Amino acid sequence: MNHRFSSAALRRSFFPPLLALLLLFAFGCKRAEAPFRFIDRLAEENVAASPLKTPSSAADSTAPGPEWAESMLAAAVVHDPPAGKNPWSLEKTLVLGPDVFPVLLAAPPTELRYRLRIPPRGALRFGYGLYDENKGESAGETVFEITLEESPHPAEIFEEPLNLDGAQNLHQAAFREIDLSAWVGKTVTIVFRTRAAEVLEPKDARAFSEKNGVAFWIDPLLVPRREAGKPAAEPPNIILISIDTLRADHLCSYGYRRPTSPAAERLAGDGILFTSCYSAAPYTLASHATMLTGLDPARHQALYMADGITPAVPTIAEILRRAGYETAAFTGGGQLNAKYGFARGFDLYNEQAGRNQLLNSAANVRRNAALWLEARKASNFFLFLHAYQPHNPYRSPEFAERSLFLRDDMPWKEVSLQDVLGRGFPRLFQSLTPRELENMTALYDVEIRTVDRFLLGPLVEDLKRLGLYENALIILAADHGEEFYDHGAWEHGHTLYNELIRVPLIIKLPGARGAGRRVHENVGLVDLVPTILAEAGVAAPSSGFDGESLLPLFKGNPLPRRTLTSFLPAGFVYDFPSRFAVLRRPYKLVLNGEFLPGFREYFTPPPPERIPIELYDLAADPMEKNNLANRKAAVVRELLPVAEAYLKAAMERTGRRELVVDKKLEEELRSLGYLR
Repeated sequence: MNHRFSSAALRRSFFPPLLALLLLFAFGCKRAEAPFRFIDRLAEENVAASPLKTPSSAADSTAPGPEWAESMLAAAVVHDPPAGKNPWSLEKTLVLGPDVFPVLLAAPPTELRYRLRIPPRGALRFGYGLYDENKGESAGETVFEITLEESPHPAEIFEEPLNLDGAQNLHQAAFREIDLSAWVGKTVTIVFRTRAAEVLEPKDARAFSEKNGVAFWIDPLLVPRREAGKPAAEPPNIILISIDTLRADHLCSYGYRRPTSPAAERLAGDGILFTSCYSAAPYTLASHATMLTGLDPARHQALYMADGITPAVPTIAEILRRAGYETAAFTGGGQLNAKYGFARGFDLYNEQAGRNQLLNSAANVRRNAALWLEARKASNFFLFLHAYQPHNPYRSPEFAERSLFLRDDMPWKEVSLQDVLGRGFPRLFQSLTPRELENMTALYDVEIRTVDRFLLGPLVEDLKRLGLYENALIILAADHGEEFYDHGAWEHGHTLYNELIRVPLIIKLPGARGAGRRVHENVGLVDLVPTILAEAGVAAPSSGFDGESLLPLFKGNPLPRRTLTSFLPAGFVYDFPSRFAVLRRPYKLVLNGEFLPGFREYFTPPPPERIPIELYDLAADPMEKNNLANRKAAVVRELLPVAEAYLKAAMERTGRRELVVDKKLEEELRSLGYLR
C-alpha cells in the first residue's frame, strides 16, 4: 500500500530521551515589556566571528564553513527553515532528547554582539550545550562566556566550560538565569562567546568541533521581571488543550449518560460550550495544523504524513512569541512531531510527554505542565498541551473510577484495535458482538475519564493554586473523534461522519465572562487562532485566516451564516478514497471519491458500496442515517461550488513541503495505527 512517504531514505532513529532541563527558571516576564529574543534579532552585523561564516572549500575537507556543522547535526536538526533572515544558517531547531529548542550555533571561536538597553528587573535567561552525532571520547573543552561591555569597564557575567565526556546521550546541555538589575536602564553590548579551552588556530576550528561537538546557545532571552505580588498585565495567559481522538458526544457536558468528564463539566460551567464544533479533517496531522494556524488544510498543506506546514504559514506560537509571550508545548509526538512544523514559535516543544506508548500520558503531560507553570507565575505565556490518552490502544492505569465503566464479566481489561481488527485493519468493517461493542466503548470511556482525572482536573487546580486561573483563556478541544461502528466501521481517518469530525469545544474566558453559556451555531477548529488573537489583542498576520473570531458569540451576538468544510485527501492512509464535507446549517453535504482497484478486496468483509453524494439534515437527523441527496437537489447544487473551489486549491498544492520520515517517527506512526 502507498503511504505517501517521501522517497528519501529513512534516517536512523533519534538518540535516547534526555531528562528535560529547562523547566525551572525563577522568573517570568511582564506582558507590557516583551522579552528581547536574541535569536529573533540575529542579523549579520551581530555575528562578529564564526567559523561558519566562511564557505567550505570543495577541495579542502578541513576548511571551515556551514556544511560540516549541518552534517554533524543531521539527526538533531528539525528540517524547518525559519522565516526571515538567518545569517550563515546559525539559527536551528534542535531535537535534544524529548525536547525541541531553537538554538544559535556557536562553534568556537564564535562571538555574537547585541547592543540594547537593560529593562527594569532584567534577567538574562539562556541555555548552552554541545552536540556530536558521532560521539566518541573527547578531551577538549568548549568555554561559554557572556560579557557586558559598558564604559569604562566590561563585566564578565558568565563563564563555564563544557565537554561531552560522560554524557549519556549525544549531547550535554545546561540552563542558567543571571540577574542584570545592576545594569538597569543602561545601554550595553551583550557579547556571547565560545572558545576552545586550548589555544586554537583558525585552521583548526572545524577539527576541534568535529572532535569535541558542535557548540550552541539555547534560546537566550532578556526578560523584564515583574515585582513580586503585582498582578499580571493584560492580555491573558493562554492554555490550549487538545485531547486526541475525543468525540464530543462522549462527554457529560454534551449529554453523555456515563460520568466520563466531571472536571471538563466544571470547566464548562466557568466557560462557554459550543455544541456544534467541527474539525477540518478526521485525523491528527491536518486537524492540528488547522487548530494551530487558523487555515484549512488546502492552505496549510499538512495533508499527508510526508508533508508539513508550509514555511510561509505562521503558527499561533510564532505570532504570540513575536507579541512577547513565552511559549511551550507538551505533546505526544507522532503526527505532532516537530518535523511537521509544529515546533515553530515554541521556546520549548516536548514531543514525548503525551506519547501513545505511555500508560498514563495524561498524568505525564500535566506533571510537565505544572513544572513549567510554576516558573511562570508572573509571565504572559501560551501553553499548548496534547495527550494521546483516548487514542487506540484503549488502556489506562488502575484507579477507582474504572469500576464505573468496566464490569468483571467483560472480556477485555484493555484492548488494541490492531489485535481485534488485524494489523493494517483488514477487518475494519467487521461487526463485533453486542458484548464486545459494549466492552470496547467502556474502555474508550475509561480513557476519557483518565484524561479528566489526571490532566484536566489537576491542571485547573494548579492554575488556581498559582493564581493563574482567573485571568486565563483556557480552550479545551479535540482534533477528531472515534467510530464505534456508528456507520459500519471502527477507528478514525476514513469517513467524515459526525462521530469523527464533531469535536468538543469549551472556552473559559478571563474573568469567566459568559460562564455557563451554550452556543449552538456552527464553529470550527479553524476559528481558534483568530479567536485567541482577538481576545489577546494581538494583530493578525496580513495573510489572514480561513476561520473567524468567535468574540461576537461570547457576547451573545450571532455570526453571519457559516460554511465550514472538512477534508480527507485520497490515500492519506491505507489508500482510502478522498472525501469532502460542506456544513451549512442545517445541512451537511458529503462527497465520496472512487475506490481504487483492489481496495475493497483487501478488507474482510469489504466496505459498503460507495455512495457518491450524501446530504443530511443534521437538525432532524443528527445520526446521519437518512440521505436526502436525491430529494434535496437544490441544496446539493447550492453547496457543490464550495467543494469545487476547495478541492481545486487542494490539488494545486503550491508551496508543498515534504519531509523525511525517519525510523523513530515511522515506528510512532505505526504504533498509532497509521501504517501497516
